[in-house]
Amino acid sequence: MIASITCNGTLSGTLKPRTVFHDIESALNTLILTAVGSTPVAWENVKYEPSVGTAFIQVFHVPLRTSPMSLGYGGYTDHRGVVQLNMCVPSDFGTLAAILLADKMTGTIRRGIVTTYNSVPVRISAISVGSMDIQKAWAILPVTINWQCYLPD
Repeated sequence: MIASITCNGTLSGTLKPRTVFHDIESALNTLILTAVGSTPVAWENVKYEPSVGTAFIQVFHVPLRTSPMSLGYGGYTDHRGVVQLNMCVPSDFGTLAAILLADKMTGTIRRGIVTTYNSVPVRISAISVGSMDIQKAWAILPVTINWQCYLPD
């Protein structure tokens, strides 16, 4: 529905509630949960205490700036973002354990895959692996997943 705002700031009409940002993150989280299998996940802003000697994956969502794909109401918006998955393995396991965990993730999450939630399609556009970082007891290998979603306004 098209809503209008009058000069005195009152809104006429009823706007349909949107859940696009929630739907995008939920679609990505569903794909991540499918890929990790039984590996524990440390979600963003959720308290997590890693078990000594057990690998786990940290998840960070980074939405980027949206871009209008047309002028005026009724067009499409290009949503893009990054999900960083940190493969965290005990440092005494060696770097190969982190690389194998990254390979497990990218065996399911691949470029071109489309995942949906509430009919909102999110396409994986690229996947890359960063440099290993050793932090005391943990070896951390970042896996960066770029995504995009085109939605009508």
